[in-house]
Formats: sequence, C-alpha cells, structure tokens
Amino acid sequence: MMSHLLRLPAWIGLVLYVVWEIVLSSLRVAWEVLTPHATSTPGIIRVPIDLERDTQITLLAHLVTLTPGTLTLDVTEKRDALYVHVMFLHDREEVIRGIKDEMEARVRRVLP
Repeated sequence: MMSHLLRLPAWIGLVLYVVWEIVLSSLRVAWEVLTPHATSTPGIIRVPIDLERDTQITLLAHLVTLTPGTLTLDVTEKRDALYVHVMFLHDREEVIRGIKDEMEARVRRVLP
C-alpha cells in the first residue's frame, strides 16, 4: 500500500502532462482543419521502447493514441517498438524523443 502512495506524485504528473498534451495537440489539429493551407506531413514511424511489462506497453500505447494527431498502430512481436501514425511528422527524431523521453519515462515512473 505504501509503495502505491509513493507513486501518487508520479501519477498526478502523468495526468497533468497528458491533459496538457491533449490540449496542445487538439489546438494544433483544430488549426490544421480550420485553416485553408495544409501543414500536416503525416507518416508512420517506428518508436523503439524499453518497457518490458504488458501493462507498461499498453498504457504507453493508449497515451499515444489519446493524443490528437497520433495513433498507435501496432507493437512489434518482440515488444521492443511501437508503430505510430503521426499527423505532423516534420522531425522524426523529435517525435521519437517526445514519446520516449516524456511519455515512456513517465509510464516507467508510475508502473515500475
């Protein structure tokens, strides 16, 4: 029970981060839909992951999909990468870093 309470700040941080990302992404997608000039550069990328447990991978995949403009398509058989469709793929490495350094790191903190 105590270990769950110790992770409470990490859960709160994850929820706040996800809400912030949803708001920012929603605004970006809405702007894309409402303006006459298209700036989207959609693509599918392979995002390597270091998560080992199914619950960690599932949570990460769902968080990616919850964020407007991104959609988790698949998990590799080895469970070492996600395939993600991205609406704004201007910099592949930046997108991968955002998922790994922010989302994956936060998932690891709440589900060690």
